Amino acid sequence: MADIYRRDLEEKAKNYISKLPAEDREDMRGFYTDLTARGYSPSRVDKYMASLVSIGRRLGSFKKARREDVKRYVACPERSGR
Repeated sequence: MADIYRRDLEEKAKNYISKLPAEDREDMRGFYTDLTARGYSPSRVDKYMASLVSIGRRLGSFKKARREDVKRYVACPERSGR
């Protein structure tokens, strides 16, 4: 049963990563690997990946985002889900 969840999560992760700019993909793969190695549940990993893709789309690119860009994102209730 766990293999089914893992395969499903791997497919979702590939899909999430493909939605990011090329310059952010390797970092997101590393983040995914780190979360799964630490034993996070598939649903938690899925939530983190989905959230980061959403944030990344709004910022344009994590690598190009500046501290001010992130602060603006976090400060805006509509964007941060508060």
